[in-house]
Amino acid sequence: MSDSTTLTTQRVKAFQQTVYDYYERHGRDLPWRKTVDPYRILVSEVMLQQTQVPRVLLKYEAFMRRFPDIATLAAASLHDVLDAWQGLGYNRRALMLRQAAERIVASCGGIVPREEESLLLLPGIGHATARAVRAFAFNEPVILIETNIRAVFIHHFLIMRKPLPIRPFVRWLMKRLTARTQGVGTMPLWTTGPFSRRPT
Repeated sequence: MSDSTTLTTQRVKAFQQTVYDYYERHGRDLPWRKTVDPYRILVSEVMLQQTQVPRVLLKYEAFMRRFPDIATLAAASLHDVLDAWQGLGYNRRALMLRQAAERIVASCGGIVPREEESLLLLPGIGHATARAVRAFAFNEPVILIETNIRAVFIHHFLIMRKPLPIRPFVRWLMKRLTARTQGVGTMPLWTTGPFSRRPT
C-alpha cells in the first residue's frame, strides 16, 4: 500500500486478523471470559476497576461461590460483602456493588439491564464499566477506549501526519468490522495492548 494512512477494507480486515491471532496466542485464561452471565461480568468489572488481574483472580471465584446470584448479593449483609471483598481494596466499590444489586432486584426484576442509560443509574457504574458489561454480557458493539485499546489503535492506524480524534475514529472503524470483532471481540483489544508498543 503506497499510502500507509489510507484506511481500506483490506487494511481493516488485516487489523482484525492481527488482533485475533495475537489473542489466540496470548489471551489469558480468566474465569470471567468464560461466561456471558451479566451478573458475573458485572462483579468482575467492578472488581477490576482499580485492582490488578492477579489480585482479582484470588478473590473472584470465592466471591461468586458466596454470592452466586444477584438476589443473594442484594440480600447479604454489608459485613458479609466486605468480608468477601477483603484483599481487593477500595471497599467503597463493594458497598456500591451491593447497592447496585439491591436496585437491580428492586427495580429491574433481578435482571442486569442491557441499556447503557440504565446501567449508569446503578451505584458505582460509570461509562467504562457499563460498556464493558454491554460488550461482554450482551455482545453489543460498544466503543470502549482505555489505555491498552488506545495504544492499539494509535499504533496501527493513527501514526500519520494529522492524527484523527480517537473516539470518532474508533466509532468509524467499528461500523466496518464484522460482528466477530464487536461485542465480545472487544476483549482481544485489551489483550493486545502490550504488542502495540514498539520495542525499546
